[in-house]
Amino acid sequence: MDFWRRTNWKIASMVRVWYLISAVMIIGGLGAWQFMGLNMGIDFTGGSLYKLSVGAGGAGAEQTMQAATEANPQAGRLSRQAAEVTAQVRSVIEGLGVEHSSIQVAGGDLLLIRTATNNQDEATKEAAHIHSALQEKMGSTWGTFTIVGNELVGPVVGEQLKRNAFWALVLGNLMILIYLTVRYEFRVAVASIVALVHDVLLMIGGMALARAELNSEFIAAMLTIVGFSVSDSVVIFDRIRENKRLHRSTDLETITNASLLQTMHRSINTVLVVLLTLFSLFFLGGPTIHPFILALIIGMTSGMYSSIFIAGPLVVSWDKWSRKRRGQVAATGRQRLSVAGAAPTSSVRSPESPMSVEPTGAEPGEGLSAEQAMHRAANTAQEEKREERRERRKAKGKGGKKRF
Repeated sequence: MDFWRRTNWKIASMVRVWYLISAVMIIGGLGAWQFMGLNMGIDFTGGSLYKLSVGAGGAGAEQTMQAATEANPQAGRLSRQAAEVTAQVRSVIEGLGVEHSSIQVAGGDLLLIRTATNNQDEATKEAAHIHSALQEKMGSTWGTFTIVGNELVGPVVGEQLKRNAFWALVLGNLMILIYLTVRYEFRVAVASIVALVHDVLLMIGGMALARAELNSEFIAAMLTIVGFSVSDSVVIFDRIRENKRLHRSTDLETITNASLLQTMHRSINTVLVVLLTLFSLFFLGGPTIHPFILALIIGMTSGMYSSIFIAGPLVVSWDKWSRKRRGQVAATGRQRLSVAGAAPTSSVRSPESPMSVEPTGAEPGEGLSAEQAMHRAANTAQEEKREERRERRKAKGKGGKKRF
C-alpha cells in the first residue's frame, strides 16, 4: 500500500497537535486513575483460595490422574473440558454475588477458585455457599464436588509483584536507552523512552476508565507493549537515518516527515492485523482473558500512535530547539564583534542559523509526494549554500578594496 508515499502530509510539523492529543488522553486517564482508582485483582489485593475436587468421592484430587480415571470413569473430564467447566462455574459464582473471582482447572479434576474475601470466617461461609451451589447446579453433570482445601492468600505477593514490575520497567527502559544511544544518538533514545512512557500511561488510564481488573497478566501485557512499541520506533528511525545519508542537504523535518510517510503503511498494517486477532480473542475467548486482551488492544493502538506521531516529531522539536539556541549564541557573538569594531556579518546567514537548516524554499507544494519534497528541499538548500558562498566572496572583495 503506497498511498502514504504519494502524499505529503506535514506530520512532523504538526507537533503541537499531536502533543495536545496525547496530553488530553494522558490527563484523562490519570484523572480516572486518581478519582476512580484501579480495579486491582486478587494478585495484588490478596483473597481466599478454595480447592474442590470433582468426581465420585473426590478421587480426582487424592489420586493421580491415571489412577483416578481407573477408579472413576468421569475423572479427567474436567481437564478435557476446562473452558466449558470454567464458564459454568463462573456463572454459578456470579449468581451468588461473588465478585473478583478467578477460576482455574488444575491437575486431573481439581478446581481452584480464588475470591477477594480476606476474612477467615467469611471465607469459610463463602466456601460452603460455593460448594452447595456448584453441587446443586452442576452435580448431576460433573459428579460430586468436595472441598479439599481452603486458605487465605495475603497481598504480600501482590506488593512483591508491583515492585518487580516497576524495576522491570525501569531496567528495560534503561537498556533500551543505552542501546538506542549507541545505535543512533541520545536524543533519539530519549524520544523513544518518552513514547514508551506515553504508552504505559495510556494503558493504565485506559484500564482505569474501563474498570478492568488488573492482575499479573497486566504486567505481562505492559512489558509486551514496551517491546512492540520500541521495535516500531526503531524501524522509523532506521528509515530516517537512511534518508539522511541519501539527502544530506535536506533539513531534518522534511526527512522525518518523508520517513514517517514511507513507513506508515508498515506500522498501520502490522497493528491492524494484530488488532483483528486481539478483537477475535476478546469477543470469543471468554471473560477470563478480557482484561489481558483489553490491555493489549489499548497498548498496541497507543504504540502505533506514539511511534508515528510522538517519537519522530519529538526528535524534530529537539533539533529545532538546539539549532535555535546555537543560532542565538552565534548571533550574540556577531553582535559583540560588531560592537568591538569588526566588520558586520549580519547580512550573511550563518551555517548554524535556523535559516540554513529550514530553507523557505523547502516548503513543498500541495501536489508533491514525500520523496519529491525531500529532493526539492535538498536542491533549495544547495542553492542557498551557493548564495551564501557568493555573498561571502562579495563581502571579502569589498573588504579588500577598503584595505588598499
